[in-house]
Amino acid sequence: MKTKNLCLLTFIITLVSSCMAIKRFQYNMNENFSTPTAQAQPQETDQLKSQANQEQELRETMDEWIGQTKHQLLLKWGVPTVTASDGNGGEILKFDQLRRGLFSNGNYITVIHTYSFCIDKEQKIYTWKYNKQGRQGQ
Repeated sequence: MKTKNLCLLTFIITLVSSCMAIKRFQYNMNENFSTPTAQAQPQETDQLKSQANQEQELRETMDEWIGQTKHQLLLKWGVPTVTASDGNGGEILKFDQLRRGLFSNGNYITVIHTYSFCIDKEQKIYTWKYNKQGRQGQ
């Protein structure tokens, strides 16, 4: 249940960030159409700060896995989507999380979050990588 709540919270944060990005590009109809609203720049700054905070949180959370065992990782994350060799006698475990957001116009966005963990010969995590890919649909 805790994982579902965390996923839901992350989805909401991502959706709010997306809405903020859309608002940033809106134009004030009372001004010249080529001039962004006076609030656009502060909103952009707030969004960049929020994104930086999210990235920092992700780094801190993922860095906590460094030195942990493969067994501990599997107990927490479950079965990996992909397992591959790291080329040094260890392995790389990838976990995909699919998240979808629905817009009021019926369109949606699908985002795939990939978390990769590199595990050495002694079954200890020595590094990680995060990747996000999104695509829109109707």
